[in-house]
Amino acid sequence: MFESDLTGEVSKQREFTFPVKWGIPVRYHDFQDFAKLIKPDLFEFHLSYRDLAVNPGEFLYTVDCTRLVVHAPELFENSELLDLASSDVAYRTRSIVNLQRVVDATLAIGEYFPTADSMLIVANVGGFSADAPFPLTHREELYERFYLACSEIKFGGAELIPQNMAPFPWHFGGQRHQNIFMMPEELVEQARTHGLRLCLDLAHLQMTCNHFGLNFQAALELLLPVTAHLHVTDASGINGEGVVMGTGDVQWPHAWSSIVRTRGVSFIPEVWQGHKDHGAGFWFALDYLNGIKA
Repeated sequence: MFESDLTGEVSKQREFTFPVKWGIPVRYHDFQDFAKLIKPDLFEFHLSYRDLAVNPGEFLYTVDCTRLVVHAPELFENSELLDLASSDVAYRTRSIVNLQRVVDATLAIGEYFPTADSMLIVANVGGFSADAPFPLTHREELYERFYLACSEIKFGGAELIPQNMAPFPWHFGGQRHQNIFMMPEELVEQARTHGLRLCLDLAHLQMTCNHFGLNFQAALELLLPVTAHLHVTDASGINGEGVVMGTGDVQWPHAWSSIVRTRGVSFIPEVWQGHKDHGAGFWFALDYLNGIKA
């Protein structure tokens, strides 16, 4: 329950201006409500696997956003995680089929974003292990499987931007160990070698730096040139993902200054339950960023 539920307060339109493209995450069912409140550069659609069977036209209308971002589901049917680097050929094949479904949904959503400069697909692409990290020598094979899987997908006008991961991601069924798309220098090498752009999650990066004793600001500066889109969020320690912005370990004045100087990137505030109370979590985060003296 929120005070607005009792008072019947009507949500008001909000205006934000940033030096880089910005938006918020939405689901199909709340897109229209938020599209009436703000005029962002983009919307990032967070899909569930059930959404892949839905006609987007039942929920969307044409907007003049300059970018479209779609976040692939983490879980698919039978509680199966996406893993394009799996050693299990049948599992990897199902993951390829599932990502193709996400691409097809993205192209369908794109019909309602005719002025978008790009259609970006954020995905946690896999490469995790259950009980312990794989040996470092195993990473090359994981990347090879990932790129082979991508070669079987028809992306059309969509672009896959793998998301950097934290060392100990929580997935359905418990905590895993991440093996690829995690270490800053390795991320840059993969991006430059294979012509990738990345989705840079600041909380994941901060937790990675905390665990391995790396300098967050140096890692950020290294990664921004190969970044297309950011999830702007705070973190504490190695498991405190998504804490209230400004209460975690991210040094925002330095980080935000670097981000707003980077051409071509976009961002959303990735706020846990940010959509509740008419988007209160999103508005707090965006106001906080606007107040930083970059």
